[in-house]
Amino acid sequence: MQVVASQHIITPYALPMFRQERQKGTKKQEEKSRKDPVKSKRPDMPITGPGMGGRVGTHGSTLSQYVAKQFATRAPDDRDKDPRGSILRHAKEAAENPYWVDPAYKKTQPNAVFQEVKEDKEEEEDEGPVWKKPKMLQK
Repeated sequence: MQVVASQHIITPYALPMFRQERQKGTKKQEEKSRKDPVKSKRPDMPITGPGMGGRVGTHGSTLSQYVAKQFATRAPDDRDKDPRGSILRHAKEAAENPYWVDPAYKKTQPNAVFQEVKEDKEEEEDEGPVWKKPKMLQK
């Protein structure tokens, strides 16, 4: 799909003072502008090593490159493999020195009240919203 930037009216018998220059093809225009050193400039070559002349080097030149490189080269963390173990490391200290949760409930609920564990499977099925229960076929 081509788009014409401006319409060009061809008038072969127009007076010289009203004549417009013929538009040249884009290929010739590109060749002419390619030869002009002001219009055409060779792109800068990539820098290897540290930056120079106001240009930044290739290693970590932007924040996103630096962060990506740090994530790629970091050692695998043992905590990612066993999340339960990493939580249980602090269980003894949390029981001896409750700092985050217990002070909030000291006045209103001095003794911790937990949900009772149900043994029957039938009672577990009764829990939950109606739309999550399996439908029973009626005969």
